[in-house]
Amino acid sequence: MAQVDFFASDDDFIDLVDWLLTETDFKIFEAYSRIDHDIRQIVTAKDLVDLANERKNSSFLLRFWSPSVTNEPVFKSIKLNPNIGKFRTSLEGAGVIQLEHGRVENNRIFNSTLSHWNEAGAKAKCMYPTDVVDWKKLRSISGQLNRHIKNKLAHAKVGSAPVLKGAIKQIDSGLPLWYCGKEITKADLDLGT
Repeated sequence: MAQVDFFASDDDFIDLVDWLLTETDFKIFEAYSRIDHDIRQIVTAKDLVDLANERKNSSFLLRFWSPSVTNEPVFKSIKLNPNIGKFRTSLEGAGVIQLEHGRVENNRIFNSTLSHWNEAGAKAKCMYPTDVVDWKKLRSISGQLNRHIKNKLAHAKVGSAPVLKGAIKQIDSGLPLWYCGKEITKADLDLGT
């Protein structure tokens, strides 16, 4: 599994998704639909803002893919316990990338994560076909995403995890980061101030 951890506020996360929508060919969806609703595609940053207004917790979970990497992935229908609802839909597949926004909980900022299968891991463990994925192209666009986060958006680092602009503002307001079981405060970061 290829993975990059980073710290992002809601605004950082929305800006990153807006960049993905305007600068790439990604097709972005909520990872899981609302109960008894169809899964929604994120076409504009406003769509993500609308999702933010519906959240029951402080995080987002999105999944997306590039048509240059894989054919349309699997939209899996999940039958629910009737006491909860009838169904939900999730976006799945070996060539899908997941973007999880870190939550703010107990007055701590948790990390966001960008992740996807690598070829060896997918062939060994993924339940979906792996021969429909252009693994070289996935590595290339994954590298582009990682470089954008690390080189263009980062204002500081915690270990190898970039800290984005809005997360710095959250730290300035007194919220610590929580990463690898440790609390990191403003004093622990080299912010160049």
